[in-house]
Amino acid sequence: MSVFRLNPPGGEDAYSTESLNQLNNSFYKAISARDDIMLTQTSLNGRNSIRFAIGAVRTEEVHVRNAFKLIEEQAAKTIESMLKGHVSA
Repeated sequence: MSVFRLNPPGGEDAYSTESLNQLNNSFYKAISARDDIMLTQTSLNGRNSIRFAIGAVRTEEVHVRNAFKLIEEQAAKTIESMLKGHVSA
């Protein structure tokens, strides 16, 4: 299992925990609407994070690479939206 959180340019020095939590909530909402990937959300020390579990016997490297690509693409869209002011910052 991997746990991660989106962190836009400038990181935690440039944005409040609340803003970064909103960013990660927006990312999770968007990625959860898909039917080709399943992630879960958690909170660690007040920081909203995403869990990516890989454990099925039939999982192959191609599945992990495809999932990572989807995560990267959605993360970029969500961060871009935040920077344009469409997600609370």
